[in-house]
Amino acid sequence: MSAFFLGLDPGFASLGWATFLYSEDLSRLLDVNAGVIRTKKSHKKLRVAASSDDHRRGREIARALHGRCALRPLAIAAEAMSFPRNAGSAYKVGRAWGVVDCLAMIFDVPVFEATPQNLKVKVAGSASASKDEVEWGVDEAVDMLGLPGSMKAALAAVPASLRNHAYDAGGAILATLERPEVRMLVRRVG
Repeated sequence: MSAFFLGLDPGFASLGWATFLYSEDLSRLLDVNAGVIRTKKSHKKLRVAASSDDHRRGREIARALHGRCALRPLAIAAEAMSFPRNAGSAYKVGRAWGVVDCLAMIFDVPVFEATPQNLKVKVAGSASASKDEVEWGVDEAVDMLGLPGSMKAALAAVPASLRNHAYDAGGAILATLERPEVRMLVRRVG
């Protein structure tokens, strides 16, 4: 039996995702995949209400995430929402979190959140780590768990400016694995 986790960095325009398939005891990675789901506003502003367009974009995110899960995840790990700079950003990130909660209901799995600071400490050793340090830390962790270069390979087609979203999703998985609730869940399923 193996353990499949879906990691997310919830966003509306750019949502980072990662899937990690672990050995039963979580000591070794068997498969890694990652990417970024992009949605764009409709260019037909005169004919499409903003709220209708937001529903469309939410469905795009849900379809894309559902399609990334060939297996039912054991859990969803997500980077917790930090306080957005403005109300519009909060609204959009909130809509992305609604999709996350809906997927958790569909798969009947728990959602474990990792604060941005906890994620950075876990993968880079410092709560003030830069995006590059987080990327390096996730790559190092994945390499040590048996799949050298797999994150970089999975993200080869993703523009460099967007890769940090997928790395945050992978980091969310790594940051939540040591939580007692996750360990109990793995033991119960295994």
